[in-house]
Amino acid sequence: MHYSQIVYDFADRQPSYFVMLFPLIFVVMSMGAFVFYKYGMKSTATMVIDPRKRTIGMYAFAILTLVTAIVSSGMIYQTLHSYDVTKTVYENGQYRIVEGSVEQYHPMPIKGHDTERFTVQDVPFAFSPNDPMYGYNTPASHGGAIRSGAHVRISYFHDGLENVILKLEME
Repeated sequence: MHYSQIVYDFADRQPSYFVMLFPLIFVVMSMGAFVFYKYGMKSTATMVIDPRKRTIGMYAFAILTLVTAIVSSGMIYQTLHSYDVTKTVYENGQYRIVEGSVEQYHPMPIKGHDTERFTVQDVPFAFSPNDPMYGYNTPASHGGAIRSGAHVRISYFHDGLENVILKLEME
């Protein structure tokens, strides 16, 4: 069978740097608020505030900054690690290929939180646009190409939880 349309190819993807760095905006904002609270509030209006309350406020900003930095670092690590694992699998050809018709198709609803699920030759696939893993994750309700009965060739690997689509080709 001839598959003329490449719908998705992991080789064309790069890490989502904006998504990774976005939480750091909150770290910078927290640090700025801490510095302002500590050094920038010298007016007579702040003299009314009890110094103990100011100290508690400064420590609250410091803790918020630390927690945000830790969470952001974890998100950045997870995103880069996920990309690196997927890239290694793709470049080393450590994936499987299945060809056939889409069966047992369950589309993701336009509104609501669910996954799009289907099988090809009894190999199960499931995804949603919120999946953190790199791989095809565009459901039909969001403009995706997979439909019941469609003839596809899918390059995929199992990441320990699910089958991740690295390449999607259609007739």
